[in-house]
Amino acid sequence: MSFLRPPVQAALLRWGESGALALFALVLGWAGWRSGLRGGAVMPVVWGAGALVLAGLALSAFRKARLARDTSAPGVVTVTEWRIGYMGPVTGGFVDLPALNRISLSPGPDGPVWHLQDDGGRALAVPAAARGAERLYDALSPLPGFNWPRALALIDTPPARPVTLWEKPGLNLRRP
Repeated sequence: MSFLRPPVQAALLRWGESGALALFALVLGWAGWRSGLRGGAVMPVVWGAGALVLAGLALSAFRKARLARDTSAPGVVTVTEWRIGYMGPVTGGFVDLPALNRISLSPGPDGPVWHLQDDGGRALAVPAAARGAERLYDALSPLPGFNWPRALALIDTPPARPVTLWEKPGLNLRRP
């Protein structure tokens, strides 16, 4: 039995990690500031470095929480060992992360849809509102030059037409 209402539980599950990490970063920053006031030379640097690391982790958790939407779209997203999978009621498939050469976002019936295209020309369409879609943040973050702030802005306000978010460096897949 829970003492929290379901919307409060959902908010804590979604935003709790980023909030806790941000709080710990503030506490470490405050501890570094206090040790600096006492005349320490090394400890403020140690506390400050810890605060910066936790602030970076909090930012990552915040971006992942922004991707965690209501799961109104059917299907499940899985990420296992550099392989992104989507299993939906009609379509589905897998794409290996090293084989990705283009990622785009387009409008769909249940909100924005990720389109992941690999070197073989196969494309995987993943609704942004599918269960587990927040796992794409961790999977796509290592890609060089992937612009997460732009991707999150496009998910918040879906585009009217398909928008290319990332292409593999060195490839020019656009047609004139």
